[in-house]
Amino acid sequence: MELFPKAPIHEALLDLQVVLPPDSERLDFKLFGQGLEDRFPEKQKRVELVQSFQFADDQKQIPPVKNVSGYLFTSKQHGKTVQARRDGFTFNKLRPYSKWDDFSAEAKELWLRYLDFAHPIAVKRIGLRYINRIEIPDGVTDLRELCLLFPTIPKGVPDIWFEYFQRFASQLDNGGVSIVTLSIDAPSQSSKAAIILDIDVVKTLDNVPPATEILWGQCEELRKWKNGIFDASLTLKAKEMFR
Repeated sequence: MELFPKAPIHEALLDLQVVLPPDSERLDFKLFGQGLEDRFPEKQKRVELVQSFQFADDQKQIPPVKNVSGYLFTSKQHGKTVQARRDGFTFNKLRPYSKWDDFSAEAKELWLRYLDFAHPIAVKRIGLRYINRIEIPDGVTDLRELCLLFPTIPKGVPDIWFEYFQRFASQLDNGGVSIVTLSIDAPSQSSKAAIILDIDVVKTLDNVPPATEILWGQCEELRKWKNGIFDASLTLKAKEMFR
């Protein structure tokens, strides 16, 4: 599989959904960030709204309750965010993205910190998502010159698009699922029009122990699927832009 040194990755995301022990309600996820202040100086609550209904004669609706499910710790300077939540862990990296080894090494390091803090019993789902922003070069009017996922438009239907959205999900051979979203980002004063190729590969796990190489083996497998989808979706002309 070819690796592209100028890959158009706008954002990379690794997500692990977990099962926490019964006494996890006592956890204050704000404390996960202690010692990370230099790397992730900004923090923000992650709030969930819980809506309840009361079926009684007066038919009153109970006001929604805001629950703090976790915290986001962000470095805007380096384009990184780590989430520590009751249902899992997420690591995001915005452009510039260097390479998989760097991204996965930092994700593993922060994941080990999450293990020490939250003590999850098992991992029930793993996801890897890459959002690619492919700027459309001057002179390209047919987007099928760059991306093979665009459909063939019958004669008589205008095919100069300024807005487009397509999403499809596919079953993977390993039991996972790929969700591919294709859209167009309109031009602005600061950027050209672009194709957004969003590749999300996920797999539900049978409660895999959290501190095991099986977990990272599954992640590597998802990465291969993600790379394969990216490679198969682009034309040779597009690939030349990223070499």
